[in-house]
Amino acid sequence: MTKTPNIHPYCKLVDDVDGRPFLDFVADIKQHGLRVPIVLCQGMVIDGKNRLRACQAAGVKPEYTEWFPTDAEDVDAEILAYVLSINLHRRQLTSSQRSMLAVKLSELSPHGGDRKTTKNTDKSSSGSSVNLRLKEAAESLEVSESAVRQAHKVVADGSAPLVAAVKSGKVAVSDAARITDLPKSEQTKAVKAVVQGDAKTVTAAAKKISGGTSFDPSELGDDKPTKTPTFAEIVAEQNRVLES
Repeated sequence: MTKTPNIHPYCKLVDDVDGRPFLDFVADIKQHGLRVPIVLCQGMVIDGKNRLRACQAAGVKPEYTEWFPTDAEDVDAEILAYVLSINLHRRQLTSSQRSMLAVKLSELSPHGGDRKTTKNTDKSSSGSSVNLRLKEAAESLEVSESAVRQAHKVVADGSAPLVAAVKSGKVAVSDAARITDLPKSEQTKAVKAVVQGDAKTVTAAAKKISGGTSFDPSELGDDKPTKTPTFAEIVAEQNRVLES
């Protein structure tokens, strides 16, 4: 294959690896070559977009393997199931992270296109369509519909650092959704407080910033933020992500 294959929209559901982990991956491929082939279906990458990027950066010819669906009449559904299965097991995503992924999935059309580019002047119909897509995405990612609605609120109204904190597993989606009505500058300060260890939840941090009373983290229920990972856990997680 001489032409670089396009990335399937479903493969784009999971964010790219960047920064130092990506540079280390590029260096490893330069030294050892590509260890795991990039998976194609109908000429598009469905697994291995980071491997493809790293090969391009390293100047190494990528290797490909073809994946064939079993149902020719429902290829999109099979590709989606494959992509989700590979990434949910590889990355060991929390329920909050899966909820954020579900929101991203709900924004895709049945054939992988971006629903945001489709014009719809009927607000009532549009609202019903969004609700249906969120419900379907929740089922695909095996999370509750309420969690996906919280994630949708975070994506729509949260500051960039707040969204990133939920995606990375540092903040629970139920916690993040509680502060999305605040100014984004206060949301960002609350995230910083959690990352620095000054607060256990962004809700507690936000109340402290605004001069309110402290917040009981037990109110969050079962979806609490993940514990701070050890160095060994961070390295293991980077290795899992880089295999995508």
